Amino acid sequence: MFLINKITKKQIIYAILILIWMAIVFAFSNQPADNSSQSSGRITEIVMKIIAKEPAKRTQELTDMVETIVRKTAHFSLYAVGGFLMAGLVNTTKVSNKKLIIYAIFFTTLYACTDEIHQLFVDGRSGEIRDVLIDGTGATLGTMLYLLTKK
Repeated sequence: MFLINKITKKQIIYAILILIWMAIVFAFSNQPADNSSQSSGRITEIVMKIIAKEPAKRTQELTDMVETIVRKTAHFSLYAVGGFLMAGLVNTTKVSNKKLIIYAIFFTTLYACTDEIHQLFVDGRSGEIRDVLIDGTGATLGTMLYLLTKK
């Protein structure tokens, strides 16, 4: 794999940021289903007021669709941040861009897998392979954004 001869301040900062990110993901995943729905429900309500200004147009079907989009966008965005941070940490080891991409996406997506397993043990929650795919796609975007900012 890769060797770290001397731990740098940059590595420590990235490691701390990744641990904070992991704690945030864990905290969101540890919310029972009702609490999680309330959180995303607030954002869904704001979006609904924007796209369906007249209350008569706010059907349950539209609300459910918007809530799904809000929840999946949150997954994607949160893991994009994780991919960015992980790419930053991996980059401190001076590996090639190809290995950086592989390691950053792999480790971030691996955390997504453990996150979904964790949700199996939370009241009313479930682990979804679809969410791991969304998370992995977000991690990929975050990794690519890191590479774009690296230059």
